[in-house]
Amino acid sequence: MVVSLVASYAVWHVHLIQRVAPSAHLRQPATPAIVYGTGLAHLNGDSHEMTCTAMAQNSAGQYCVTWTLLAPGQRAVQAAPVPPGANCAAVEADQRAGRWVCTTSP
Repeated sequence: MVVSLVASYAVWHVHLIQRVAPSAHLRQPATPAIVYGTGLAHLNGDSHEMTCTAMAQNSAGQYCVTWTLLAPGQRAVQAAPVPPGANCAAVEADQRAGRWVCTTSP
């Protein structure tokens, strides 16, 4: 009976567990090295590096609505401005284009 249990364990281990184990070694997708936004910032003296990646506008002016924390190896780069004459109530930094784009108009 002991030999049967050991043999059963060996079969399960070889055929099932080893087929599942390689998936544990899948690599996480790499994060982009550049994050477009307002540029490098530290919010209220916080040591975490971040950049603003979405802004809105009210009667007082523009304000950040989305802060993105930078992962190790990432760096903040200023996004190119929206095209001249664009009237936007809210903008977002397009990470592929590297520029601010309107998300809502007034």
